Amino acid sequence: MRLYLYVTLVSLFLISCSRTEEWWDSERTVGWVVGIVNDSLALRTSHRTFHSQTGGMIFGMVSADASESYSVKDNGGLHLVNYRSKQPVVWADTVNWETNLIGQVTDSMVYGGDLWNEIVLWKIGEKPKKIKPKWSGDCAFKLRESSLPDFRVRPWRDGKFLLLGNTPTKSIRADTCQYAILDTTTSEAVLNRFNNKEEAWLSECRDIRYSDNQIICLQSAGGQIDIVVNGELSDSQNINGALEFIELWGNHIKVHESMFTDLILNIKNLKFNENYSTIWIYTSPLSRYFVDSLGNEIWYTSEEFSHLESNP
Repeated sequence: MRLYLYVTLVSLFLISCSRTEEWWDSERTVGWVVGIVNDSLALRTSHRTFHSQTGGMIFGMVSADASESYSVKDNGGLHLVNYRSKQPVVWADTVNWETNLIGQVTDSMVYGGDLWNEIVLWKIGEKPKKIKPKWSGDCAFKLRESSLPDFRVRPWRDGKFLLLGNTPTKSIRADTCQYAILDTTTSEAVLNRFNNKEEAWLSECRDIRYSDNQIICLQSAGGQIDIVVNGELSDSQNINGALEFIELWGNHIKVHESMFTDLILNIKNLKFNENYSTIWIYTSPLSRYFVDSLGNEIWYTSEEFSHLESNP
């Protein structure tokens, strides 16, 4: 009888002890297109989620008691793919944290992070870098009109970066910062406005970048996009429909045409490149793929990205 009770108590202890279960999602999820590199290559994101669950065990299963804990960790990825023809992924890498990549800085670099507390810069062939900005300046809204950071990261003079407010700069209130200059060597981010006569024309820009000792500015009115260089008009192009949102992606321009479609244009020698074969990005939450002027579709699926995995 005593032996029976002893065996019963041991058995109950074994089946009710704490246990941790960990598992990966079966596939790496395909994310957004975040940059156009050249005439045939684009950058897009991915992530795979790692799950960890700890709790008491009852008959081999994690119980849902008060001591249970559950957490997930997303492992970010960046992939270089061909958007002209379906080919194997050209280059890819992953990290053991969520990168939250947003857009393109140069032809080989994209940016992300939560922006206000941390900026992520990821260059092709390298691991991403995290920068925690040290903000200074006394503008009222610090580049944002809401609780969420709202700016783009662009190349600037002396190897620094321009953090440019996403809304058209001329429409921001007079006491709101329009931009900041980020020094990646010190992490200093100095907030400012285009106030002096030399920079006044930049308030008309929808997007700005610095390249080869020149300031490149995108302006728009109605359906026309203007490329303005150092304050002088370089080229113009008309687009069907209203231009609600345009931005520079390295040497390309992304034009937001509708809720699910972005048109890609190319700049060459500071003018619109008429030899660039038009491409569209379909950005539906369910499918993100490329379509060219002939209607050819280029898809990349989760299975093609799932060979990569980062340790949690």
